[in-house]
Amino acid sequence: MSSPRLDRLPAAFQQRLRLQNYAERTRAEYGRLLLPFLAFLEKRKITEIGRVKREHLLAYHAALLNTPKRDGSPYHAGTLGVRLVVLKTFFAFLLEEGHILSDPAASLKGPRVPREMKREPLTEEEMNRLLKAVPTSTALGLRDRAMVEVLYGTGIRVSELTALLTTDIHPPERVLVVRKGKGGKGRMVPMTTWAVTYLKAYLKTVRPNLAGEASGQVLFLSATGRKLHPVTVQVMLRRAGKAAGIEKKVSPHVLRHTFATHLLKKGADIRAIQEMLGHEEITTTQRYTKVEISDLKAVHRRCHPRERYRSRVPEAPAGRIGFYHQKTLESRGE
Repeated sequence: MSSPRLDRLPAAFQQRLRLQNYAERTRAEYGRLLLPFLAFLEKRKITEIGRVKREHLLAYHAALLNTPKRDGSPYHAGTLGVRLVVLKTFFAFLLEEGHILSDPAASLKGPRVPREMKREPLTEEEMNRLLKAVPTSTALGLRDRAMVEVLYGTGIRVSELTALLTTDIHPPERVLVVRKGKGGKGRMVPMTTWAVTYLKAYLKTVRPNLAGEASGQVLFLSATGRKLHPVTVQVMLRRAGKAAGIEKKVSPHVLRHTFATHLLKKGADIRAIQEMLGHEEITTTQRYTKVEISDLKAVHRRCHPRERYRSRVPEAPAGRIGFYHQKTLESRGE
């Protein structure tokens, strides 16, 4: 069995991620998060990946817990979890390639994220406050409102939002086209009337003034006429959430959760939501939805055929039904 040197692994790992249709941004992030681990191994004179044991992974995890970030704060539990996912993906790749006999990361579990740190979907009232907190009195404010309406109205990812072209928007049909979603798959997604309205206003009054030689057909442009970076959208949402007085975390991913949750609460079929979100597996969609039992009961009450005849339900079973139950109890000696 071959055991390649550590310095030869990042390129091979990137090639595998590329073949598995990982998004370019995800590949770059995985590569960035892998380097500190390889440096950790080199400091311990481990130059061949076949020598890595589970104890080394635990030691690396402990080192992350004890080493603060540049600003002096500890690593977020979610950040540690992402780093573990990268390692598990990396060692799974090594095992498949035959570079290791067993996977030392297979049984490792990520840190438990405290409940308050999880991404909670916004309520309808919070979502309305967020939308109103995005000012539309300026050109960039109108652009931002259009982006928020599209994110909430379609559930697309922020990477998909910033990759949209003007030719991907079809206002008359109230549809947008995601040409290359996660895994390289495209899909068509319905838009709300609100999203269409603000998109039309942005395309008519704002984009022409932002567009320049470098703009091409990119839909949402920066102040300099270039394609927006996803971080710009994240910062804008965080500021809007603060202005709206929302204590929950507000991010593009939270709006995606909110989109799915609100649709499910209103009785939408989860398979339809899965299609709109572009999820490969229904289990992924289920993790995106957070619906209380009271909401499910309301949908059940509204949609189930037998619930249409609630007024006809007798107060108690009559006649022979009651007799039957009494005889059954007597036969059991109860």
